[in-house]
Amino acid sequence: MPSSWNTGTLLETAVDAAVESASKAVSQGPSFFDTVINDASKAMASGAKIVSDAAEDVYDLLPEADTIKESIQSKIDRIPEPNIPTFNMGAVGETVSNLNQQGAEFAESQKRKIDKYAELSTTTAAKLLLQDFRLFDFQKKKYTITEKDFKEDEIQFLKAMAKQYGAGLVEKKMYKGVTFGDVRGGNVEKLSDVELSLADRVYNSLGNFTISKDEKTGEYYVDDVYDWNIYTDYTDESAGIDPDTGRPKGKVYTTEQFEAKFPNKMEALLATWNSGASQFEKIHNTAFLFGSRDYQDSSKDTGVKIRINLGKLD
Repeated sequence: MPSSWNTGTLLETAVDAAVESASKAVSQGPSFFDTVINDASKAMASGAKIVSDAAEDVYDLLPEADTIKESIQSKIDRIPEPNIPTFNMGAVGETVSNLNQQGAEFAESQKRKIDKYAELSTTTAAKLLLQDFRLFDFQKKKYTITEKDFKEDEIQFLKAMAKQYGAGLVEKKMYKGVTFGDVRGGNVEKLSDVELSLADRVYNSLGNFTISKDEKTGEYYVDDVYDWNIYTDYTDESAGIDPDTGRPKGKVYTTEQFEAKFPNKMEALLATWNSGASQFEKIHNTAFLFGSRDYQDSSKDTGVKIRINLGKLD
């Protein structure tokens, strides 16, 4: 709408003209009153005409309804489309499927580990180790490990060795099929990866042992003492690095050497478990620290006596 005209101004003009004429009429008399009326009428008529003309001008200036619609539509058309992300439901479904598969694989791997640890915990080696931890020294002196503590296939394995080697000392190199139990490298990193052979089970239960024969009865026996004879410091790199594992071989100490070097066994325990040793090596050191130790002076030994009757083999 043009701002050059104002209805208030038009009305004021008409009123001013009427007031001026009225003032003259009062001073000049009735004869002039008609003139006032006429002048006022003309002024009002003139104002009305101006208002009417202005209204027409305003109407002419107002856009047509179609023009308004077109203008609004053009503004709407200029509004950008919203950037709404789209989803590939096929890809989403594939991702969910992959996650489900990964979750199932993880659960299965954990189950295998649990099953493996459960299997290892029921081996003769594990049972003898836990027994050694539980018994006090005075109890160990009264207890003997016998054939009743071993499984039937392990007894048959010992009988075969007794038949092959006869009476005497049996060392690791005389076992057949040992793949696990080296305290200086060569072990798998995790016990959950271990697949124990029959030889592994026997060797990790007895280690080196002696076969004897009772000449009176003709029966053969496995004689030994259940104890631990070495501690390995895996933080000491002086012995070099194992080429297979990339870990320090560690420095080996006998019982007497260990007790002179490490008066605090808790410090030795922390050093072991903070080292890069394999799980088996850490457990072996722990068994040495808290189990029965083998001394050069046999009178100091506290280990449990082993006497396994293999029967008559001749």
